[in-house]
Amino acid sequence: MLTKTLWHKLLIVGIAIVILTSLVRALYNDNASWQQVSAVNLFTKMTIAIEQLEWQWQNEGRPLSLFFKPQNAMQGFEIEFNKDGTIRIDKSIEGCKTLLTWLMNEKSFNNSVKVTTTISEGNGMIANDVICNFEYVGRQIHYHIGSGELTSK
Repeated sequence: MLTKTLWHKLLIVGIAIVILTSLVRALYNDNASWQQVSAVNLFTKMTIAIEQLEWQWQNEGRPLSLFFKPQNAMQGFEIEFNKDGTIRIDKSIEGCKTLLTWLMNEKSFNNSVKVTTTISEGNGMIANDVICNFEYVGRQIHYHIGSGELTSK
């Protein structure tokens, strides 16, 4: 037979379990906010990888190619550069997908990112530029192949 204090303790434990379960469900069921965090994380990781590439290119004496292994990556890649230090890639969707693989090297992101290209019209001073567009959960990330600039909207 259960005593009154034991019933009291079981009731408290039961209430605590219900509260914790509700809290965990509320935190992890809000996919929209977690996806936005992932999108910001994608842009941050790409920015860091580009900065690492630029630093390594400078540090190794500005070679036309170098071996790059992103932080915590399982494998590295041989990456070619233009004389101005921009990454040399094909101006196509496949080239943009290759760039994403070099910078991220994470299948969880790479398989979820929609990749397209656009051509920006140049003016008298700047030639046309091909832009790699990466879309992940509604967030747009743009890599300008000609300038090496990475932007996010």
